Amino acid sequence: MKEKKIIRYSYTAAGENSGHGVIDIVGIFGEDADDSLVFRGHVEDALKQGCTRLTVRVNSPGGCLFSAFAMYDALKSARAAGCEVVAEVHGVAASAASVVIMAAERVLMSENSQLMLHAPSTCVWGRLDELQEQVDSLRDSWLRMCAIYSERTGTPADELSATLQRDTWYTAAQAIEAKLADGTVEPFELADTEKQSGTLRQAAAEIARRAGAWLMPHKRAAQAEGEPTEDGNAASPLQLMQQRLAMQAEKLAELTAAAADAKAARDAALADAAAARAELQAVQQAAEAECAQISARIEREVANRLAAVGAPLAPAPAEPVAPRKLTDAQVQALITGARTGALLEYSATSGEAYHQVERLLAATEN
Repeated sequence: MKEKKIIRYSYTAAGENSGHGVIDIVGIFGEDADDSLVFRGHVEDALKQGCTRLTVRVNSPGGCLFSAFAMYDALKSARAAGCEVVAEVHGVAASAASVVIMAAERVLMSENSQLMLHAPSTCVWGRLDELQEQVDSLRDSWLRMCAIYSERTGTPADELSATLQRDTWYTAAQAIEAKLADGTVEPFELADTEKQSGTLRQAAAEIARRAGAWLMPHKRAAQAEGEPTEDGNAASPLQLMQQRLAMQAEKLAELTAAAADAKAARDAALADAAAARAELQAVQQAAEAECAQISARIEREVANRLAAVGAPLAPAPAEPVAPRKLTDAQVQALITGARTGALLEYSATSGEAYHQVERLLAATEN
């Protein structure tokens, strides 16, 4: 997968103690936490190399505002060190990208480029006090952006604050009129070194073509006449064929040896894998056996302890309750009161009670 580079740097020496550095910012920056560190590292490299002019070419829709502040400060430091900083917009410098280029001494825009300013935004979740903290932080960032734009344009910060409340787009001419840019720039051309390297490649290709056109007929003639051997005599076609066959046999032997080495390495790897698998199975079996021993030991220990405690004593059987015995007067009262349920319940307790109730009922009927 091709590495994604948002920030790229190149340097061209212009003299013994001077040079021209170029930093390209293409795409959204700040998605990787170290984007601002990469940018600052390029600025430091330019200063170490004796860079007297640093061009920052931008084609970016923006990104993380805090990364933009860090990149802005890096360009300010370069200017403080005596390096001329020029920003060029080729395409778009929007949102946080417009903050970065405000650090340059001059901001130049191509005719087809645009600049866009708006207020910072964020996404938060939490309690009321946490939301208020984010609101305060967002307001501080907004005011800082207004101060940066105001420093370049001279427009009061409160007017810029109103401008930032919506997405405000500027063409190159509009940005120059608003003093956000200083002029236009032509589409950049390839550096001289790149042009020269391209010319040299073309020249080398032409030389190779001409050399091949000259060598091929001579090579064919030499093969037809027979090339000289080590003793100076011309080799016959049969000898040439034998030489080629010997070279092919030598090459085949090398390939066969390499294949044998590869097969031996593969067999050794398979043997090591089989040994490792067997060792793993042995370990698993030993672990299972140990677990079985532990389980058996636990079962024996539990059985021994239960045996030592003894079986619980069974509760003594309850003594039978003697059947209830009513007097004739009590039974007569139940009959007089028409207590049929009580009479039936009492008569079911014993045969004697049944005959008592039957006798008293017969006497009452008479």
